Amino acid sequence: MKAAETMPNLISMRERPCRYCGTPVILSRNLALPQNPPTPTQTQTQTSSPYCCKACEQLDQIEDLRSENLAALAPQVPDSLRFLEDLEILKTYSQNQNLTEFVFRLDGLECASCVHLIEKLPLFYENLKEATVDYSQSMLFLQLKQPQGLGSLVQILKEWGYSATPLRKDELLLPQIRQENRKQLLRLALAGALTGNIMILTIPIYAGVEGLLKDFFLWLHFALFLPLIFYSAIPFYRGAWNSLKVQSLSVDLPITLALWTGFIFSTVNLVRGFDEVYFDSTASFIFLILVTRYFVHRIQQIANNQRDLSTFIPPQTFQKLEVNGSWSEISSDKILPGDWLRIHQGQTIPADGVLNSPVAEIDASLFSGESLPQIYHAGTAVFAGTKLISKSASFQVTKINNSTALGEILTELAKEALKKNNFVQLTDRLSQGLIAVVLLVACGYFLLNYQLNFQEAFHRSLALIIVACPCAMAFGTPLAFALGLRKARSKGLLIKSASAFEKMRNIKTIFLDKTGTVTRGQLHLVKTYPPEISAEHRALILSLEAQSQHPLAFAFRRAWPENHGSINFEELKEIPGVGMQGQINSSLWTLETSGGKESSGFVGVSLKQNNQALAYFYFADEIQPESKHVIEELQRRYEIYLLSGDRKSIVSETAKVCGISDDHFFAETSPRLKRDIVAAHPNSLMVGDGVNDILAFRSANVSVAVRSSQLQNQNWAHVICLREGINPLLDLVSISDQTYRTLVANLTFAIFYNAVAGFLALSGFINPLIAAILMPVSSLCILGITMRGIR
Repeated sequence: MKAAETMPNLISMRERPCRYCGTPVILSRNLALPQNPPTPTQTQTQTSSPYCCKACEQLDQIEDLRSENLAALAPQVPDSLRFLEDLEILKTYSQNQNLTEFVFRLDGLECASCVHLIEKLPLFYENLKEATVDYSQSMLFLQLKQPQGLGSLVQILKEWGYSATPLRKDELLLPQIRQENRKQLLRLALAGALTGNIMILTIPIYAGVEGLLKDFFLWLHFALFLPLIFYSAIPFYRGAWNSLKVQSLSVDLPITLALWTGFIFSTVNLVRGFDEVYFDSTASFIFLILVTRYFVHRIQQIANNQRDLSTFIPPQTFQKLEVNGSWSEISSDKILPGDWLRIHQGQTIPADGVLNSPVAEIDASLFSGESLPQIYHAGTAVFAGTKLISKSASFQVTKINNSTALGEILTELAKEALKKNNFVQLTDRLSQGLIAVVLLVACGYFLLNYQLNFQEAFHRSLALIIVACPCAMAFGTPLAFALGLRKARSKGLLIKSASAFEKMRNIKTIFLDKTGTVTRGQLHLVKTYPPEISAEHRALILSLEAQSQHPLAFAFRRAWPENHGSINFEELKEIPGVGMQGQINSSLWTLETSGGKESSGFVGVSLKQNNQALAYFYFADEIQPESKHVIEELQRRYEIYLLSGDRKSIVSETAKVCGISDDHFFAETSPRLKRDIVAAHPNSLMVGDGVNDILAFRSANVSVAVRSSQLQNQNWAHVICLREGINPLLDLVSISDQTYRTLVANLTFAIFYNAVAGFLALSGFINPLIAAILMPVSSLCILGITMRGIR
């Protein structure tokens, strides 16, 4: 009889995912884990491990942050935060209609450790789906599963030392960021002044002064050092204490240990009259670390200024229509939804709205990609960030600030830009591992050698704690990504997430949409059938296209600038890959890409009434002048495919001109077929501009929306091009390579520095004073390597 048959009623086996990595683990029924994590006592009585291996068990010891273990931390919501439990009030602050996405202004962020701690909030609360911190902008993005418990989350952040202020969808952060920067600068300025005075008072001691005068200078050191350790160093204590509360390790922990060990040791020696006093070196240590952190913070803020709405909409004044019919002056920051504004030639439109003037010429290149001004008619939607070319125009404001189409894109950029990727997670774990190793080695060395020479053992252990620098790992990676994002912005590339750089390393295949990507996408009406189009049909077409930002819509407007789309449809919608559709009474009018009556080289569009074609229109396009060169460069490294919904004859001609072989282009592709083609090629990049590319975007590892892209595409794309053509692709590849090389260089330097410096500290070649100088200097070296690597 088989062994399993001898004990059928004693043990019942089942599978459960590993607590850390999710790999299936076979557990016996009587030893199966409960739904909630076990208490320490329960864990000791189990004989079957909930981990698939020892490595997962060790890693989970750092990240084992379950809500049951931290139930005591769940606070009562104070009266001042009760408003965050009111669903009606939450509508004011929610970033979506489901009341589940919120943005907070977060004060108290000091370093990467704060980010790591706060982003573990989902482990505490089951209802919290995601917490993402943008360190450079001091912003916190929370995504809930259900609209509840927000007040409790804000209160726990307050108890951790962070002040979280909810932001409305239309609220800007720039003034608050400046206020936070002033607070950090004040703390830094005080530390600099006190450190400078301590160093000056150290000169007589090093010059050889003795007796009462020396004691007087040392006590002055002590007095000046007190504000440093009790005020300037507060961010280190907050970070260290918060990490200990959640059973984690942060870079602030060894910094705090080094500061207080040096302070206590120096104070005891000062009282006893000994010479070993380190107030000067410890003060320098505090000041240099604060300088490094402030420098990193400011660089990240500057690097991420692409997410600031003021970058695209400068401060301006406009004329506002008052209730009595008069016009008054109003600044852009005072505009509200519903206001009627008059703007003048050359001004940037400050908000989304609906045009009231009969006709206006607007530079919409930020959204449509068209280099020539576009003709807008009354009732057409206009967007913030576009520029008025005609003399003057009036419109009614519908959305302002971050609720505008441009603001939503920039908010999405801010939310996605610093999400954790594999490289960031690797450096996080390495830095935490380094902290644990340094503390263990320092304590072990001291315990083994203090009986032989207490003072020397203490000095070497303290030097090791000070000189070891996980900051180099913690700062280097996010800084490299931030500078990569900044350089990409200067090259006309808006990258939503730094993870795009990492994904670019694995790209093998690039898919290029044809129309508006490889070609200019600025179509011109060159032929119609019948030759004469009635005024009624022109008005119908312009009304169908009134809300569309597609190049075909603007081509119709350019063709008939004297006509107006004044017909109101009962139902008007845009169908991806087809066109526009609207209904008047019992008639269904459709403007769609034509499958027939098309000449080679032309894009055909048909006007239908109840599926009966009434007219055909043909538009000419031309290949971007740089397309052939860019494709030739990319073909040296990637497989290049051309995708298009156009007929095979048109796509074949374009592929031939660009040097793409016959087996590397696909014609007459629907949105779903594009998606399937891209999905069949792992590690692919998709470049497109139309709504019919959205499904392919979602299947690609990296998606790029070119300058002529519609807003829907820009919302789905990982990268948005602000320059014409596909030339920005070469910059994307180059910047991704630079960023990756810089990340590797930073990590190599950090490992080498910590290994050599740690050995020298334990060998007695580096004393605590030199260690206090080397630790922040190593962070500055990381800054130098990063800024040199991404220039």
